[in-house]
Amino acid sequence: MSEGGAFGIELRLDGLHPGDSLRLEASAELTGLTVGDMLVEVFAGESHAFTESEARDNPDLPDLYAQIAELFGRWRDGMATLRFYAPGGAEVDGGALVSDALGDGELRLVLRQTFEVLDWFGAQGGGRAELVGWLSRSALLYAIDKHGLRVEVVSDGPLSSAALEIQAEGLAAPNEGGVFEVTVSGREFLGSAIAETESYIDRYDVFSDVLYDLETRSVRFGTCHGEDLRVQVYESEGIDPIRAVFLLRLYDASLDEHPASWTEKVVSEDVFDWMLSPVLDRASLLGEDDLDWIIEAGFAENEEREEEARRGEAVRAALSRAHTAEGRVPG
Repeated sequence: MSEGGAFGIELRLDGLHPGDSLRLEASAELTGLTVGDMLVEVFAGESHAFTESEARDNPDLPDLYAQIAELFGRWRDGMATLRFYAPGGAEVDGGALVSDALGDGELRLVLRQTFEVLDWFGAQGGGRAELVGWLSRSALLYAIDKHGLRVEVVSDGPLSSAALEIQAEGLAAPNEGGVFEVTVSGREFLGSAIAETESYIDRYDVFSDVLYDLETRSVRFGTCHGEDLRVQVYESEGIDPIRAVFLLRLYDASLDEHPASWTEKVVSEDVFDWMLSPVLDRASLLGEDDLDWIIEAGFAENEEREEEARRGEAVRAALSRAHTAEGRVPG
């Protein structure tokens, strides 16, 4: 403990250099709380006043504090999972008492944030098992079609269960060799999924890069410096964000790049949480009024782009006709 009975807290985000740690002091009264409750209490305020010397020695401190405070805010609201580790790598139970976790009067932790969307969905009253089943069947059909994943009737385990389910739905069936192949109905299912994905891209991709100023109500799209607001827009437009995010990441080859084998990818809940992380991983959460005018501006941007594309196509068609006419030999 330091003078006055306070204890030190040293926090570092997973993946950052040990020198990029945030150091604070907390009242000794908080040592009777759990590690998790104590940290929520410490970061409950909107800001933290750093001394002039602290700010001078490390100009990044306010931004680092704000970033860590946002992590705890998401964790408190159930939008993310936080895991705590000692600098040496051992996991620290967030339910342990601070007094038991202190070492030399300080609490040193590495913070790792994950987005466990499936558990969050279940906690919101959704059918977790039904969702996992749909994700597995959709991913399996995609893998069989695009990557030739070999699933045999004699197989067992989760992969076989998913295969039997898509067979029951008429989307795949075993061939003469006992290997599942996509059926005509399966092709229609995949075509419908691709068309749905393309509709999300056409209408909402403009919101993948939004640079806005709420005070002046100014907004720009496609600057490479904006926020991805698509999930918030989906929710505002009555679109299931889990379905939309999954389809977009399935057909943009995100799943192809995951290091797990295909037999794991199509049934792994960890992989699905990774795919669906944008549902919860949001840079900011806008109010309804602010989101409404941004959505209106985005749709207007879409119309302008479509009109520009039509004008370009008309010019190209006119040039093509002119070139054709120039090439004709007079009769």
